[in-house]
Amino acid sequence: MTIKRRDVSRMFLAIDPRGEEYIVYEVVEVVDASAPEEPDGEAWGEKGYRTQEGRAVDRLGKGRYRLLGRPAVLLASDDPDAP
Repeated sequence: MTIKRRDVSRMFLAIDPRGEEYIVYEVVEVVDASAPEEPDGEAWGEKGYRTQEGRAVDRLGKGRYRLLGRPAVLLASDDPDAP
């Protein structure tokens, strides 16, 4: 499937052990799901997470994340919108 665009599906606040705050975006690939009966069809594809600055984030579990890079930084969130 061809990726048509990437949309932000939610955003939430996460905090590192030093108290530094990060805005994290859940980004979803919107893929072409066209068919003869629905030529403009779209579907959600892969999800990913990025900080406001564009750094990649791994989801470890509900409210637990790892900010990738050197060094990797653990993040936590109790934001109700956090997956």
